[in-house]
Amino acid sequence: MKNIMLFMLSLVGLTLVWLILLASTVSLSDTRSYEVSRSVQKLEKEEALDARKTNSSIIQAPKEIEENPRKIKEDQQKIRLEKNRAFCENKKFQDSSKFELYGKSSGNVGFKTCLVAKAASTSLSMAYLLATGRLDSSKKLTLEDVTSGDERFNRKCASLLDGCLVKRSPRTVPISERVVFVREPMQRLYSAYRDKIARIRDRAGFNKDLNSLQEENPDVINEAQASDRTIIRAEKAEYLSKEMKDDHLEMRLKKHRAFCQKKNTHAANSRDSLLDLYGKSSGNVGFKTCLVAKAASTSLTTALLLATGRLDSSKKLTLDDVTAGDERFNRKCTSVQNGCLVRRSPKTVPISERIIFVREPMDRLYSAYKDRIARLHDRPGFCFLLVACKPFIVEKVEPGGRDWYYEKYTRFMKPNAPATAELAIKQNFSVSFEEFVSWLVSNNKFSADMHWKPQFTNCQPCQYSFIGHVETIAEDLDALFSRLKVSNLTSSHVFAHSDSVNPHRTSSTKNNSAKTETATLEEILRKLPKNHRDALLSHYRQDYEAFGYDLPDYLL
Repeated sequence: MKNIMLFMLSLVGLTLVWLILLASTVSLSDTRSYEVSRSVQKLEKEEALDARKTNSSIIQAPKEIEENPRKIKEDQQKIRLEKNRAFCENKKFQDSSKFELYGKSSGNVGFKTCLVAKAASTSLSMAYLLATGRLDSSKKLTLEDVTSGDERFNRKCASLLDGCLVKRSPRTVPISERVVFVREPMQRLYSAYRDKIARIRDRAGFNKDLNSLQEENPDVINEAQASDRTIIRAEKAEYLSKEMKDDHLEMRLKKHRAFCQKKNTHAANSRDSLLDLYGKSSGNVGFKTCLVAKAASTSLTTALLLATGRLDSSKKLTLDDVTAGDERFNRKCTSVQNGCLVRRSPKTVPISERIIFVREPMDRLYSAYKDRIARLHDRPGFCFLLVACKPFIVEKVEPGGRDWYYEKYTRFMKPNAPATAELAIKQNFSVSFEEFVSWLVSNNKFSADMHWKPQFTNCQPCQYSFIGHVETIAEDLDALFSRLKVSNLTSSHVFAHSDSVNPHRTSSTKNNSAKTETATLEEILRKLPKNHRDALLSHYRQDYEAFGYDLPDYLL
């Protein structure tokens, strides 16, 4: 009995010990949970505070940028310098170059620069000489004024006190700034080709390396400056020209075919669009083309009608001459044998070339805005067989003209817009590019009109053998004439009639350049809301990828 009692007391004691241990464990767990909970709450408060600070800085950023427009440029400079220094780390380079010059600004800042050829070196030299006080910006300056301030061309200009750019580092002036201007490598290479190889006899050259000149002949500099570039063999220039054109055209085609293969998109078998035309060159080459609106379509039509023999380059041409050879505007012009551009594929002529000319998408969109929205009353318009205009023809408004565009589109882009184009002109009404883009995005009108509809969907995709860029239209038209076996024509025959055929085109096109106010356009696009830029990228991405254009960083 006594043993049983001892056993029971031992059992009770063990139970009490276990309960005490369990209670202490629970208490410790609760304490830790409480501490963890407090820590989590503290972290959440800190994150919320950081988020509010971040949001505040994001909201304030545009204001800071607006108040200090140099901030972005300064940040870009810092990024460039960081990348350059990271690249140069642990690498060895030569200490000096014959392109290096020293100077001192009128603000008493010593500088060293390397003038990279084909990277705005002449403009940079002029900027330095204005900064040193050697040149006077109020006077008309010439190339001789610039070269006379450069010791490499004028040996008498050897002192910083005279505002010269000198070849040796001055001992009395500390160098505070080391400056270089560079250029996108492929653009620089192509510019060098056009300036030094393709252009043979249109301006004099000069020798920059004075070390190679004979000391005993002081007139040798003038002789070098007056040297004729005909020392370059024309045959070699023509060969290099053809090689470079073929290379960049082939590269575009490869990118286009790779894009089509990736997207599993093939040449469509559906009926042709209103932009598709067929023809036969005088070299007996059958072709099909898609004339993209706002992508030099008038110039391309002129070129093709010259190639077919319908137009004579020796005569002054007008827009009526061009439209008369296009079946869409002249229903009597229905045979390729007459040099016409026709709407249906000719059964007797095999199609050897499929041609399209395209344009940088944002540049094209901006051109469409300026031509069809911003300009209200500059010229009448027209529609292809009136098919696209029939549902919207307004009484006393010419289809396709500025009034027509106003009443169909522009008046809906801004609240309280005048009812007619006539009233809009009287009230000096206008729509900004930002408002135009906002209308496109808000109403999903990217495909509403062929002038701003994406080029990839404007025409049947993935069928082309020749893709021209408006940005290189002169070179590409030359290559096109070669492909059509028309040896007597060049791009100059097309541009000779530009003023009479299309007098209302932009000034940039008049200069045979497809670039609009690129810097201005980029600034405008950068200021657009993020959702608008995202929408532009979404709708025009295919144009960039399919036709060999690089996506601009301001849309990414």
